[in-house]
Parts: sequence; structure tokens; C-alpha cells
Amino acid sequence: MYLPRKTFFRENPAPVLNKIPPHKRIVIDHNEHGLEGTYSCIYQDHKSDLVDSLTTLLPQLEKYKRLVLVAPLEAFHAQDLIAGFEAFSKEHKKNHKIIHQVQPDSFKKGDAYITFSRYDQDDVDIIKLCREKNWKLGEDIGLISYNDTAVKEVLEEGITVISTDFRKMGEEAANAILNETAVTLRDPATVIIRNSL
Repeated sequence: MYLPRKTFFRENPAPVLNKIPPHKRIVIDHNEHGLEGTYSCIYQDHKSDLVDSLTTLLPQLEKYKRLVLVAPLEAFHAQDLIAGFEAFSKEHKKNHKIIHQVQPDSFKKGDAYITFSRYDQDDVDIIKLCREKNWKLGEDIGLISYNDTAVKEVLEEGITVISTDFRKMGEEAANAILNETAVTLRDPATVIIRNSL
């Protein structure tokens, strides 16, 4: 029996996961460190994904004065995304700021926000503030959100997203099981450009 594993522990799960025989271990989504043996891992590289995605979006970002990453403190991938955001901003000499939640008093015309809150609350807060100020999303304020959903496709004429193909990740895990081979694959994110940018 194969035991897939999606890791969202704050503590180090390696000692427990190492009790699973490597040939029966599949780690999905996060490249866990400290695991022994030859096992399958299909993972996201959040830092590289953010750098690559923002580089793809450079033409759309030119009209904005500042990039703002909304990084909730409790978010599991926050440190990787902050590192990617800082690396991109430094490389492309972008004015940037990191905040932990959207605040009305620091909401400025000309900012492009990058959000990844678990329940999309930051997206909702940004849209509400745009409506209050009569600003247009995609012109006065930019919005890039992590992980695509059907709602983001239609909300405010479409929200630009950076998203991993979770279906593909599952298919790759299934292929590793069916072929009885150990694989290590990065599942890169894709960008879907919509009207919010």
C-alpha cells in the first residue's frame, strides 16, 4: 500500500515519515527535507514559482507604482513566498512592501497586490476597498491571487491567478504508483491573466 502525504505540519515530520518504507512513500505538494531512502515526491517550489510568475507578468506590472505582498503570519508557505517576492523585487528594482493583512489606511492607488490567504479574505477586502473608493480593479489597483477557483474566473470580470495544477500533481503520483517507480518532480505554477491586472 502506498501512503501519499501532503505536508502542512509546523514541526518536522521526517522522523515519523521515515518509519514508512521509502518505496511505499509518496510526498505530495511539499518537498520535505530529512527523508531517507528513494521515494516519490511531486512538489511545488513556492519561491521559484512566485519569481517565475511575476517575471511572466512584468508587462502587466509596469503600470503599477508598487507591489504589495499580503502574507498572513499563519500561512504555511509564507516564508517561501516572501523570499521569492523579495528576490523578484530586488532583481527587477521594484518598489515593494510586505504586509500581513489588508488595511484601509494603507490602501493606495497604483498598488498591485499579491494574495494567498486560505479563504481568499484578502481578495474580498481589496475588492470592497476598490468599490468604496470607486477605483477600478486592473487599472487603479492590481490583484494577483494564488490558486485558481471557479469564483476567481468570474469575480470582478476575472482575477489574475498563479496556480498549481493539482490534478496534474495527482496524475503524476498515480503514474508513479502504477509504474512502480520513484520520481522527484517539481510541479510548476502557471499564470492565468485576467482583468484584475
